[in-house]
Amino acid sequence: MLELPALVEALAPVRIGHARVVLTNGVFDLLHVGHLRFLRAARALGDLLVVGINADSSVGKPGRPIVPDVERAELVAALEPVDFVVIFSELTADDLLRALRPSVYVKGADYTIDTLPEAATARMLGVEIQFVPLVEGHSSSALIEASGAGRRVLTVYAHPDDESFGPAAVCARLVSEGAQLHGLWFTSGEHGAPVQDPPPPNLGQLRAAALVHEVARVIGYHESTLLSFEDGTLENHVADAEQIILFHLRRVRPSIVFTFGPAGITRHPDHVAVHRATLAAFHTGREEGIPLRELYFDAVPPKVARDLDLANQHDGNPNTFVDVTDFQHVKRDALAIHARYVADAVERLERLQREPMPVEPLYRAWPAVPEGTQLRTIAV
Repeated sequence: MLELPALVEALAPVRIGHARVVLTNGVFDLLHVGHLRFLRAARALGDLLVVGINADSSVGKPGRPIVPDVERAELVAALEPVDFVVIFSELTADDLLRALRPSVYVKGADYTIDTLPEAATARMLGVEIQFVPLVEGHSSSALIEASGAGRRVLTVYAHPDDESFGPAAVCARLVSEGAQLHGLWFTSGEHGAPVQDPPPPNLGQLRAAALVHEVARVIGYHESTLLSFEDGTLENHVADAEQIILFHLRRVRPSIVFTFGPAGITRHPDHVAVHRATLAAFHTGREEGIPLRELYFDAVPPKVARDLDLANQHDGNPNTFVDVTDFQHVKRDALAIHARYVADAVERLERLQREPMPVEPLYRAWPAVPEGTQLRTIAV
């Protein structure tokens, strides 16, 4: 694996011997046998094969690549047909063609001479263009579809029941559409307002068990991670929380993240702390190349926003309205489980039974939504 100037220098002696240099390029995200067979066919067209790897910044598909460019390049370089690998950041391989001036430029047969972006440059340089048939049924997109990668959703909250007060119905809808749902909670909510008086001494354990063993199944979580920070102390651990969230972003590589908005709906210090930590981790993850596509905050309708003094907060100004008509029961069933232990869940469940919410409001924080625009769907 070489930088472009070093690669040009390395190829100079080869040109003196009139060897046929073959160039191809692509993303090569999630290697599969189709890639290997394509590269073998390309190598057979000359004496050595150079592979250009698209940098993360030049990959135009949402949520892609799954694997960072340096790792993709290392994997491709290890394949038997490949002699040299170079990472390039341009949207097309025109600059590679001009710098390397190969004898042959190879692309998959999903291109034609009319659709190949580099065709004019190759012709001008006198480079032979060849199209190699692709291996049917093998693609990175198919692997991603089969594995659920690229359709992963992460929710980040402070307490058991936050997810049910928040986007439980939306999450259930996304799961029904093929999303793989992961959850991260920081406390067991051991200091929450209990239904029983006096509260059971193991309130936190009861709430944690209800979340992990019952609520997660009702909503459709693939994985639930519950941490052991003390309830009510997260404002003292924002930096630690940010690193933990970043670890899970790297591990899960979700395309969509749900969490609290700046006011945490109720201004609970733990909610605000989770918002701050998640927001910072999300943008750090984006800078690292994690394929984070969208960030959503919990939000409430305008009337509730006025009652909660949220009119000037993102939490009180939703811009996304998801139809959850067929999933309202999920939110109610999840809240009913939490209502065994905490009074807030009892009150929320009763209100939902009186006033059903067939549309769930959210605030999409990233990418930004133009002012006045209302979104109606979240795609996985």
